[in-house]
Amino acid sequence: MGALEDGYFGVCSFMSRTNCCSGECGPNGLPLTPPSIAIIGRFQFLTSLRHPNLCQYLDIQRGKFDRIFVISEHYCKCVHDVVNENKRKRFELLPKIAYETLSALQYLHNCQICHRYLSGENVLINEKGTVRLSNYGLYYMTDSGRNVPFDIQHAVYSAPEVYVSDMNCQPTGPKGDIWSVGLMLLELVLGFVLFHTKLSKPQSLLRFWLNLIRKEPVLDSLLLHFQESTKWISENEDPNLADILQLISNSLTLKPSARPSAEELLEFSIFNKFSINETPPYLGNVFFASHFSKTEKLNSMVDLNYMRFSQEPFRLRPVEEIYFLWKLSGSTAEATLSKKKIIQHLPPLLCLPDVIFYDFQMVGHEKERVQIVDLKIYPLTMNNLINKLSSLNCFFYWPLFETELPGLDESFQFANPGIEHLAVVVKEKDVIYQLRRMAVLHRCLEAYPYTKDKLVVEARSDVPPLYRGYIWTALLDVPCTIDYKYANIDKESPTAADRQIEVDIPRCHQYDELLSSPTAHEKFKRIIKAWIVSHPHYVYWQGLDSLCAPFLHLNFSNESLAYGCLSSFIDNFLKDFFLKDNSEVMQEYLGVFKMLIAFYNAKLYNHLSKVNFQPELYAIPWFLTMFAHVLPLHKLFHVWDVLLLGGNAFPLCIGAAVLCDMEDRLLHCEFNECIILFSDVPEINVENCLKKALEIYQLAPKTLLYQRRLSAVFVNGKSNCRLDPFSFTLQVGTQLVWLLSRKILSSMIQSIVDFREVDNDNVAPCPEICAEEMLFLSERKKNDVNNSLIIVDVRDKEDFDHYSIPGSINIPYNSAFEDGNFFLPSMLKNLLNKHYYMTVIVGSGSDLKARQFTLLLVGLNYSRICLLHRGIEVLWERKNS
Repeated sequence: MGALEDGYFGVCSFMSRTNCCSGECGPNGLPLTPPSIAIIGRFQFLTSLRHPNLCQYLDIQRGKFDRIFVISEHYCKCVHDVVNENKRKRFELLPKIAYETLSALQYLHNCQICHRYLSGENVLINEKGTVRLSNYGLYYMTDSGRNVPFDIQHAVYSAPEVYVSDMNCQPTGPKGDIWSVGLMLLELVLGFVLFHTKLSKPQSLLRFWLNLIRKEPVLDSLLLHFQESTKWISENEDPNLADILQLISNSLTLKPSARPSAEELLEFSIFNKFSINETPPYLGNVFFASHFSKTEKLNSMVDLNYMRFSQEPFRLRPVEEIYFLWKLSGSTAEATLSKKKIIQHLPPLLCLPDVIFYDFQMVGHEKERVQIVDLKIYPLTMNNLINKLSSLNCFFYWPLFETELPGLDESFQFANPGIEHLAVVVKEKDVIYQLRRMAVLHRCLEAYPYTKDKLVVEARSDVPPLYRGYIWTALLDVPCTIDYKYANIDKESPTAADRQIEVDIPRCHQYDELLSSPTAHEKFKRIIKAWIVSHPHYVYWQGLDSLCAPFLHLNFSNESLAYGCLSSFIDNFLKDFFLKDNSEVMQEYLGVFKMLIAFYNAKLYNHLSKVNFQPELYAIPWFLTMFAHVLPLHKLFHVWDVLLLGGNAFPLCIGAAVLCDMEDRLLHCEFNECIILFSDVPEINVENCLKKALEIYQLAPKTLLYQRRLSAVFVNGKSNCRLDPFSFTLQVGTQLVWLLSRKILSSMIQSIVDFREVDNDNVAPCPEICAEEMLFLSERKKNDVNNSLIIVDVRDKEDFDHYSIPGSINIPYNSAFEDGNFFLPSMLKNLLNKHYYMTVIVGSGSDLKARQFTLLLVGLNYSRICLLHRGIEVLWERKNS
């Protein structure tokens, strides 16, 4: 990621082609994708290009009437400014300009990209004299001009074959850019801009060229045309002039096949003094090293350039960060162009057509609806951002990990009082807060994986949107060899799931402009097929496309990272969910979910059980897609930011939090009303749900959350949770048995409960806790009077006196019944009505009295009740061993 330094942001705006028939559908029966959406999808590849002689593409936006705004890096000086310099200066800069321009073109051509609009105006030069090509992606992003209503060509600099190909609607190759380079270099030699008169019609321009260029070499014809200005050429003593003229002559070859490539031109002897730039491949190394390994170079650059940019130190931050902050500061490209009257939005009434035919073709007022083509790049002002950051200490931009300079925290608190306690959506829109977060996380990513622990700690606060994709990759432990693995997977051969994939993808998060593009659909299919092929023990289930969507959105230009994140995510959070027969795994997961609801909110659990509204009716899409199917992307990102830190039990807490958020409505609903309520996913307050989910995770026994022998995931014997490093992590084996058989539990409840009816086929679950976790919590909560752990021993008094848990309360099971009816003792009732952390029911493992007592308390709407697994005998065995 390069720094902006003396650069600015520029915008190029144009209209995309509109579908003449907006109601037309494709072969799949869905409406055709607008060309503007296709442009957005193809543009993303351009943002991945990295070369020292290219202006970096940053963003693309879609405005009214399918107007496209393309934002890129920009510089104020161009080659036309050098043309006006004196002869000595021009010839001094000419070899360097030629070399760096050809080097950039060689890189673009290797990436299958033709500039097609190359001219002296698009060859920019920064303060260091380095060439930066701009506007090089127009032809690529518009699919060779098919998605725009105009020809992408320059009236003067385009090669002759460009006009012929436009008349025949055929794309051209990279050799047309070489012709444009030849004309640009000729201008530098002659010292003036060629052909000030721009002919607009291709036929007239082609006729002009044919009259001027009668025979080869073309350079001789041009020099003859400008003979008054070329008299001095024969008198010039520059030693490189002959080679330069030969390079120009070769570039201006009429026949494209005989015209040399950029690579061949770079072999000229005048370029021997330039070192070859080692440029990355067009997709680069997919791991962090390709983006963040320039730490030493960046630090030296900061030292050298500090005095140059001491007034605006933000210019030494990566250009992507600066653009992100520029948007947060309230600046928009459309507003800038409108203010300069470059684009004008007329009132809609004046843009209405005169006639609309049955196929929605509009006639009349075309000029009002479509603006004149102007592909010039206009600079964007940075005043808003400068004003926002003017009060910051310059060291604020480069945080230290081991030590911190004094005064920085006070400066941050003064600029952002209380920002850490605000909602995430508010913090994501704060310029200064995001600058601080991006600076810290960028430093973590630079040193990854050595700073992984620090990265996890920082991610607990919040995740900056700009670096979310990389941070998720780190949290999911995606291996650095994922690009090699993905490249060697067969993604083209037909599979049994191809038909279903083609049906599901056009319906997956299609409200998002990026994911609705044809480019995204192709990437979706390749990534999903790669996952299916590389996981032969799994099958495609509907919802896999929704799981893929957030990873593709964040790593759109890097399919291998998106695939790696998807694979790691499923391994960590959806173990065995995609088996061909996943009924056993799903039933186990939903069983734990029901127990969690019974533990945290017994009242809601009892009501849902009473109306027979089971999790199988609503929660399967939640957990099969980890809420990706029911939440829009902007909310899903915030949920997964926490979920990736919470381990594979945390989704259960999120599901319980969603139900609690809807508690008021659910308690007044019968079965049919519940079905209707969940048929259209209600609006969910993600911020409140995440806070509630964290509370549930802290309160719920980890024994309860990880009692899944099929789908629980452990790393080195511990849960994969990173939310709280001091929380109890449970090493659970498969020997724990949680649900008694339906027959035993059903007969047990029927023999003792006569105050309510129990459905034999739908026995209430019983939350449990293991002895190790109970003792851990008891020790931790022993001095917390207002948040204590209550241990209730329901054995007979003789057994209690013989052996008991210190601090436990004895309420014999038989004392809780009067005339066959369950009667809650007043002492226990008083305790349960007070604020407590958790109540653990302890009994003998040889009978079911403790389990019965626990179920009866849950039935009375008492929450945070759980049973000691295997009874008090497990503590006796533990003591003897």
